[in-house]
Amino acid sequence: MKGINLRQPQNFRWMIVIGLVMALILFSSQYVLFLLALVYILSGVLARLSFVFRRPTAPPPPPQDEASHA
Repeated sequence: MKGINLRQPQNFRWMIVIGLVMALILFSSQYVLFLLALVYILSGVLARLSFVFRRPTAPPPPPQDEASHA
């Protein structure tokens, strides 16, 4: 939603999806809003877990020669 520019033409499918979500919120708001909040929370947790498990380990520093310090 952050990247949507309403001054440019949008894909019609996105407009249908947004309309359907708004209709679902209107007709069964308690369940839909709970589901949206749950998905939002889980996406943050899963993103953080994927960052932790995919984080590359730092390579070991190269060995230093005593001659290079002189």
